[in-house]
Formats: sequence, C-alpha cells, structure tokens
Amino acid sequence: MQAMAQKPSARQQLALPNAPFSIQPAKAVIQRFKLLSLLSPLARQDKRLVRYLTRMERAIVFKGNVTLDEPVDISAIAMNTS
Repeated sequence: MQAMAQKPSARQQLALPNAPFSIQPAKAVIQRFKLLSLLSPLARQDKRLVRYLTRMERAIVFKGNVTLDEPVDISAIAMNTS
C-alpha cells in the first residue's frame, strides 16, 4: 500500500511528512532492517519488550531520508490501522 503525505484524521493525530511511504507487515520490516539489533543487549533479553515490539501488525516505512519536526509514538497507529 503506497501513499503520499497525509493530514491527520481525528483518530490518527499525526500528519505524515511529505515523503513517499508504504505500510508493510511489521514482522517483515523488523527482520529486513534488523531492528531488534538496535536494542541494547539488556533490552533484547526482555521478553515482554520484544514481544510488544513484534506484535505490531503494521509498520510505516518511508523511502529516503525523512525528518519529523517532533518526537512521535506511532505504535497506536501501527496497531490499529485497517
């Protein structure tokens, strides 16, 4: 699923930057980019944390370099996007 910049819906509360992105299965993205390797060794041993991260259904993957104006937590969006 490809999309361009979006304005936030009332439920979403997050405007995505003006950059191409796709929404992909999170497990595939975690494996492809080896995201769990970015956790500290101690965090990788935390089974609850790893389970929390890997139970996400979808991930937003931007193409190219993207800068966000503020820190955001997109986990609620990633888990609830249909």
